[in-house]
Amino acid sequence: MKVFKINFFLLFFLSFVLSGAFFEVGRCSDNTLANGLLIAQIKGDNYGLVELNKNTPHKLHFVLKAYKNDVIVYEDWNSWGFFARTFTAVDKNNQKIKYEIFRNCNVWTHNFPSTVKIKSGQDFVTDIDFFDGTWSFVPRPSSEKDRVLILQGYFDLEESNGRRVNDIDFKIWGRSWFGHLVTNKIEIKIPKGSLKYFYKPNPW
Repeated sequence: MKVFKINFFLLFFLSFVLSGAFFEVGRCSDNTLANGLLIAQIKGDNYGLVELNKNTPHKLHFVLKAYKNDVIVYEDWNSWGFFARTFTAVDKNNQKIKYEIFRNCNVWTHNFPSTVKIKSGQDFVTDIDFFDGTWSFVPRPSSEKDRVLILQGYFDLEESNGRRVNDIDFKIWGRSWFGHLVTNKIEIKIPKGSLKYFYKPNPW
């Protein structure tokens, strides 16, 4: 009888462990499309605090890394990829204040779903310039003092957002990866006065 109880306990324990392992694998499947997986991160030119201002805007980088297989994503010049990268931020000194950072609406003189292939093991780096007039910061913080923000990024390409492309487009440009990714968090400093350059009203 004791042997039966021990074996039953071992069987239950192994079932629990294995089910957890399969859950972890399944959880990754949200970010897959048959041909591969992606991870995303944001980083600065150097370790530690990243200081951004209008004169040196390109210190922040959004990195997509393919692993296991090549991955195709939409380029960010067209409307399919333009809105894919967004951010949230909290003020380091008052983390109850949360900001949403996203691309403004845009007017395209030409527009088609071109893609880029990220080869397995390689990075695809997009420089983020918060001072180029294409970003909105909601709510808009005061620029009366230096601000240190804790920034986190997101990468979203969703097939269900009304931008589904047809089979002909996929054959020409390649089938894009679809999914949702969350990056690491980093600290950025925006000097006093710089935030007045951060916002531009929608052209519509």
